[in-house]
Amino acid sequence: MLKFVTTAVKIIDKATNSKSTKFIIEQLIKDYGNMLEFKLDHNKKNLYAKILLKGEDNPLIINIEKYKINKNLGQITILSANTNKEWLNALLKNFIINKPINISKDKLELIDQFLA
Repeated sequence: MLKFVTTAVKIIDKATNSKSTKFIIEQLIKDYGNMLEFKLDHNKKNLYAKILLKGEDNPLIINIEKYKINKNLGQITILSANTNKEWLNALLKNFIINKPINISKDKLELIDQFLA
């Protein structure tokens, strides 16, 4: 049943040009700002987002160039990413890029449905 749901989610996401994924992310960040632009390429495993954060004049641009999901270990790893903020790029380099992030199996299944 889960495989059917995963397949259905991917079909809907691709059919709506990632609008379903964008909607979910918008709900997650609504307390922090508004999504201005969102692109997700399932095949290349990359994601681009432009977000106007509350209290900021200029949008934050996030470009995750490559990620991988390891369902067996319950991890997601950002392999390459950058932003238009120098301080955030340093943070990514020092704490996020190439460092597996442990995620609970139930949340990882949800993430995998939208990003894999």
